[in-house]
Amino acid sequence: MSAGCVYDVAVVGLGAVGSGALYEMSKRKINCIGIEQFSLNHDQGSTHGDTRAIRKAYFEDPNYVPLLQRSYQLWEEWEKELGSELLFKTGCAVIGTAQSPVIKGCLESARTHQLSHELSSASDFTQKHPIFNLNSKEEVFFESDGGYLLLDTALKAIHQRLKKNSVPILENTQILSWKKKEQHYEIQSSAGPLLSKKIIFSMGPWASKEFLNVKLPLKVKRVVLFWFKAAKEASKMPLYFKECDNGTWFYGFPSLDNKMKVAFHNVHTPCTPQSVNRNVEKNEIQQMENYVRELIPSIGSFVEAKTCLYTMTPDEHFIVDALPDDLKNLFVVAGLSGHGFKFMPVLGEICADWAQGKTQRNSLEFLSLKRF
Repeated sequence: MSAGCVYDVAVVGLGAVGSGALYEMSKRKINCIGIEQFSLNHDQGSTHGDTRAIRKAYFEDPNYVPLLQRSYQLWEEWEKELGSELLFKTGCAVIGTAQSPVIKGCLESARTHQLSHELSSASDFTQKHPIFNLNSKEEVFFESDGGYLLLDTALKAIHQRLKKNSVPILENTQILSWKKKEQHYEIQSSAGPLLSKKIIFSMGPWASKEFLNVKLPLKVKRVVLFWFKAAKEASKMPLYFKECDNGTWFYGFPSLDNKMKVAFHNVHTPCTPQSVNRNVEKNEIQQMENYVRELIPSIGSFVEAKTCLYTMTPDEHFIVDALPDDLKNLFVVAGLSGHGFKFMPVLGEICADWAQGKTQRNSLEFLSLKRF
C-alpha cells in the first residue's frame, strides 16, 4: 500500500469473486488493491473445500446460461494464463423423477439455449454407470459439459499471479469504515487509511445492510461438506445431483485423492459468521451416509467433514449491482446462495467492465437489487 496513492478500485473481500475481480482488473492494468480480513485461502467463509461443480443446463434459471457459457470460456483462458488445469468435464448427471423441479429446470435451460443433453431411464443410465443404484421411477438428465473445478488450486494460482504482478493485497486487514471524500473514497482499515475512486464489495457472509448502507436481504446458513473413501469405480463416474422423494437433494463428485466429496444443498442451519458451529456432529455424518450409501452402495467409510457458509437471498439468485448511493463508484456482488463459484471468472469480468464504465456483455437485470 503506497502512502498517498489513490487507487482506481479497491476490492473488499478476496474469496472467489473478489479474487476473480482483482485478477481481471490487473490484466487490464487497472490500479487496484485487494483487502481481505483473514489470510488468503482461508476456510472461514464459502470458498474452500477442494472442488466445486460446474454445469450449463442450469435448473435455477435459464437466465444464468449466457453467463455460464462465458464463464466456461474464461475458465479455459485462465487455465492457459495460469498454467494450471482447473476444469474437468466428467459429465453431470441430475437424478430425479419426471415431476422433479430440478429435472424440469434442466430441460427448460437446455431447450431455451439449445444445449446438448440426454434424458435417460434409470436402467439405461445404470448400465453405463453401474456405481449408481436408482429406482425404476427415476430418470437422469445428463450433460457432457458438466464437471468440476479445482477450487483451492484456482485460488492459489490467482493469488500467486497477483503477487508476481505486484498487485497490492492487504491480508488480515479489517475495514473499519468508508466515506466519500471529493473525487474518491477514504477507507479506514486496521492497516491504516487508503484512498480509492471506486469500491467493489465482495464480502460473502460478512456483507450487511449496516455496513453497505443498502437493503441486502441476506441470510447466512451453515452447510457441511463430507468426504468418504472412494469406491473402486468412482474415478470414472460423473458429477451428480440427486433429488430425493422428500425434497432433499444432495450432490457429489468423482474421486479425488481417493476420496469422494458429497454434500446436501438444501439442508442447512441459520447462523452468522460469528456464531456458526464449526464442529460436525455424529448425527450429521450418519444422515449424509444414509443418503449417499443408498445411491452409491460401494462408497467407502467416512473420512472427514468441514463446515461452509451459504449467503442466501430470498429467491436464491445473486445480487450483482451498483449501489444506489453512488452508481458509478460503488458495486456489490453478494448472496451467491451456494452456487456461485463456477461463475468466478465471469463475475470478475463483470466487475472489471463496471470499473471501466463499459456496457455489460449480458443482461444482469435478474440479479439487480431492484427486485427486493
